[in-house]
Parts: sequence; C-alpha cells; structure tokens
Amino acid sequence: MLSGVLPDRYNTTNLRRLVRDPTLLAEELGNVRRSAARVLNNVRFRATHGDPFDVMAEDWDVLVLLDACRADFYREETPFSGDVETRLSRGSGTPEFLRENFRDQTFHDTVYVSSNPYVPTLQPDSFHAILPLLDEWDESRGTVLPDTLTESAVEAAAEFPDKRLVVHYMQPHTPHLGPTADRIRERVGLRGWDRYHVHDGQSKVNAGRSIWDLVQDGTVAHETMLQSYRESLQVGLESVERLVSAVDGKVVVSADHGEMLGERLVPFGPREFGHTTGLLTEPLRIVPWQVVQTGPRRDVVSDPPVESETLTEEETEQRLRALGYVE
Repeated sequence: MLSGVLPDRYNTTNLRRLVRDPTLLAEELGNVRRSAARVLNNVRFRATHGDPFDVMAEDWDVLVLLDACRADFYREETPFSGDVETRLSRGSGTPEFLRENFRDQTFHDTVYVSSNPYVPTLQPDSFHAILPLLDEWDESRGTVLPDTLTESAVEAAAEFPDKRLVVHYMQPHTPHLGPTADRIRERVGLRGWDRYHVHDGQSKVNAGRSIWDLVQDGTVAHETMLQSYRESLQVGLESVERLVSAVDGKVVVSADHGEMLGERLVPFGPREFGHTTGLLTEPLRIVPWQVVQTGPRRDVVSDPPVESETLTEEETEQRLRALGYVE
C-alpha cells in the first residue's frame, strides 16, 4: 500500500531483522532524524541565499581550486595579502561542482590541471586540455601531493601561454597531510589508498580508517581533527605560494566546495562531517575568493581541444575509494 511512498528499505525482510535486533530501530530513527534535519536545513538555506555563481564567467587567468576548503579557515590561513571575498558555490561536492559548472559546455580557451579523480570523468572536449596527473598518485597517502601538482601546473602554464588555467589541488580534502595527520596514521592506520583495500582477513581498522569515523567513535578528539584539517590546508597553501610566484596573469584562489567539521544542522541534531552532494550549508557552499596576483595578463585565445588522458573505470573507482567517496 505504501509502495512508492516509503523508502525501499522499509520491507518485510528488514522488519524481521528489526524484530531480531531492536538496536536497529535506534539506528533507523537516527537516519530519519538526520534526513529531516537536512530537508529543513535546505529549505532555510534556499530562503536565505541567492543564486550560486558561475566560476567560468568570473575574471581570472589562473584559477586555483582548493578541494573542500572552507572560507573561514582560508581567511585565517591565507599567506596572501588583500581582501578575502566569498562566493556561493554550485556544488556541495566535486561531482556536483563539475556537473553544474561544466556540463554540456566547452571551454577551449582553458586548460584544467587536476589531482581530483573526478575531473577525468568530464567530457574530453570540455576544455582545451585536461591534465589529471594520472601517474603522479602517491599510493602511501592515497592522494596527489600538492608540490607534484604545482610542478605540473607551472609546466602547463609554460606549454599553454595563451590559455586560462584551472589548477585543482586536493588539499585540504582527506586524507589530510601534515604532522597531526601523520601521527594519526602511525597510531591507527589512517591511510589513503589502503583504507579500502583489505586483504588476507585484515580488519578495517588495520587497513586504515576515515578521520570522520575516528572522531565520531572518540578515537580522535574533535580538536585534533580540526588541527589536522588546518595543517592540510597550510601544506596546500605553501605549494600554492610557489605556483603563484611562477606564473603570470590574474590569479584567484578559491574552492570547489567546503567541508562540514562537526556542525549541527539543527539544535541537538547529529553532527555532520565531510561533504554530501545536495546538502546546502554555509560551510559547504560558501567558498573563499581571493585575487592574489593581478598581472601581466595572459593573452587568451580559444583553440580546438588536444587529446587528454583518461582514467579507466577501475582506476577512477580506486582513487575515489582512497578519498572516501566510494565505500
């Protein structure tokens, strides 16, 4: 009778599981509570904020994107002088950001240099070139290190002097970098790539765990997690400084989206961590926007796209697992 109204998980099989294990009821009530809080929050957000901005319509020659970078943390940590403005992003996660900004469009005056595994899923002819650093993945960390991306971006700026440049760093996205994250790795196996590669009967804990899980079960203190996030941002910004000193043009530093670091959507509601597509919150959608260099400008022209590297489906899934996107 309720088919099509209630979620598919509300069925007789799961009802029998609930009878055998009543603790599942508390878990499901928590899920319902979280879903209701997200719906109410999204209604409030839409009523409060205007339309998100079009990142490609803005004036820049080099756009630096820091993945999962919050505006408030960026304002505290930026090494650059000048005002830090904010923009309302079109995405709460990278897939949504890419889809809402680039889908069914072409930007043949722009080269996209990226360490995010989602970027190679864009249509190959979306940009003049897409350089995803497929061979630069640091398997011990489960990410591309920021200095590696900076080196490739500087090379791309020289190779394509008449193109705009998007440089998409993974930091401060998990897995975090920095001394605090290193100590957590040593203590509880917080690793990137290996986190979801469990072999020979190893437990999930031994294979590495998400920092969000570690905070929620009390293994890592909330303040320690915040410091780990901050240090990862600092590591990324140190590399961005080197990039800015090596390229010309108007350079802007921003982010694709932000990060939830334990905020509650409603009073006494569950804490939210990470980033969820479709969730509308200020920490996720309000991103930094800072002009850090103003010239001399690049003489930009549009040319037909060149062949770009692509990831196989298996390679894409492996890298997304390392970053916590895929279970």
